Amino acid sequence: MIVSRIYLHNFRNYVASLFEFDHGINIIVGPNGIGKTNLLEAISYLSIPKSFRGVKDGELTRWGESGFDVKGEIESRFTTHILEAHFHNGVKNFLIDGKKVGTFSEIFKIFVSLVVTAKDQEIVDGPPEARRKNLDYFGSFYDPYYYQLILAYKRTLKEKNSLLKRNPPFEHVVPWNVKLYELGVEMVKARERFLRMIENILNVRLRDLGIREKVEFTYEPSIEGLKDYTKEKFEEERRSGFSLIGPHRDRITINFMGYPVHVSASEGQKRLILLALFLTEREIIGDKIGELPVLILDEPLSVLGEDKISMLVSHLDGQVFISSVRKISGFHTIELGTVEERV
Repeated sequence: MIVSRIYLHNFRNYVASLFEFDHGINIIVGPNGIGKTNLLEAISYLSIPKSFRGVKDGELTRWGESGFDVKGEIESRFTTHILEAHFHNGVKNFLIDGKKVGTFSEIFKIFVSLVVTAKDQEIVDGPPEARRKNLDYFGSFYDPYYYQLILAYKRTLKEKNSLLKRNPPFEHVVPWNVKLYELGVEMVKARERFLRMIENILNVRLRDLGIREKVEFTYEPSIEGLKDYTKEKFEEERRSGFSLIGPHRDRITINFMGYPVHVSASEGQKRLILLALFLTEREIIGDKIGELPVLILDEPLSVLGEDKISMLVSHLDGQVFISSVRKISGFHTIELGTVEERV
């Protein structure tokens, strides 16, 4: 899948801008603060209509305006689609070929993008929550059933947490645990399958990037406590006001050379592990849907030397967007701050 062009109106710092892109690697160049990440954010917004920075839609609107518009032309091996995202006066609408859509799953069938930012380094060496979130994001694209499973689990967990805050008796909480356990068993099996699938290909990608040491995942599910729910655990949860057991508490650790990566890898190695992880997830999803998702890399090269940058770029295929403060020769370059970007 390819983003051939995108039009931005009152999105972040863009008043009215049209960009056209190459089918291969696109380098977005410019000094800090000129809007490189804003452009990448707009491209990603057409895949999942929310900011990858985690901000609200109102904060994406140019200062002093009532809303924004993003419109993109997406090419696939089958056809071309026009995706539109409109946010005005607090109301968001998303259209595919002029028709309003209601769920993310409809958009996933048209356009999938994977975004790597500096914040994503937490996936490698941060808390388990970051790795769970990344795995669920990957699983949702790879398996639509898993996406529905996550939604059902989150709805059930929300109901249980709401009940715990009302100081319920033990017997009222048990049925919610039964439901969470039923959903959780399927989630754990899927996560185990995803992790082993990723692990095998990840080590191949790392060897391509010059890292010979093996990376392994350790997965520690937190589900048995739902099945064997004790009054002691109930009292602990009632005091805290939320559930302390279940797949939302699973621990996933990335090990490098036999130790957790945060203690055994250099900063450069950790960055390459992160990039290799996303390349692996992209490859697996691409094999499943028949074409590679668009890859968006926001300032990925800052801690890498020139040799590693060249090696990384040489292993990228499909459409890729890379933001950088410096040019990388040999690729389609969009230099922000020039008159050509304004229409």
